[in-house]
Amino acid sequence: VVIIVDDAVRRGIDVCEGAIGWTNNDSGEEILFLYDEYIEQSGINFDPTPDCDAAYCVDKFNRTKFIRADSIFAKTLEEKLAELEHIAYSLGAKSCSIEIAESNSDLLAEKKSSSVGMRYKIVSAGESSEKSSKNISANSRRGKTIVEFSGHNEPTKPNLKWFAKDNNMLGLIEMRCSGNNAIKSKVLELSGSSHSTMSQKTACAIDLAVKGIGGKSSFNMEKQAAKESSSKLIFEIEF
Repeated sequence: VVIIVDDAVRRGIDVCEGAIGWTNNDSGEEILFLYDEYIEQSGINFDPTPDCDAAYCVDKFNRTKFIRADSIFAKTLEEKLAELEHIAYSLGAKSCSIEIAESNSDLLAEKKSSSVGMRYKIVSAGESSEKSSKNISANSRRGKTIVEFSGHNEPTKPNLKWFAKDNNMLGLIEMRCSGNNAIKSKVLELSGSSHSTMSQKTACAIDLAVKGIGGKSSFNMEKQAAKESSSKLIFEIEF
């Protein structure tokens, strides 16, 4: 975790002279507090553009890239959805659906008429379409998108990131690519806790660190990590 801070925070302290920042692990996670004037010299690739008092987490699949903490969960979800669609396309599916089932007790306090919308843009076989999903429950958020393909019987093993160690997903791919293509459909429930962006311990450490430097972020990382852990993706595929 890297948190960008104003170099004036420790200006004038002799032992900090010439340093690019400092590290701290009081919260249980080692965090680098990087002075804003050394952002370019650090060689770190920040996504998006780095801002002072903002926290950034290392990309699980690219150690040279750091993603802004208050957007990392949304980016992770986008990547997972795109990967599932890519799996379906590579395996020669005729269609697939992805349902997001996200437990959220905080929504109980909201009006029953409220809704949270999400939009996905799906591009396949030279065509594009947009799907939207809305909140349909007071104590859970659900979103579902359906993608249709022309389908084919020449499956290839897709490149995996988030689901590379999911035995059920690997089993589906193996069955489809085994040669006889006997499988016609499959429904997988992919637990958020098994494909998490970060641990709740790390999320809590980020919250404490940002608060410790006087940051005013309203984004609760620990809450988002818990929400992700209790969610699941329901992946249905047909050949």
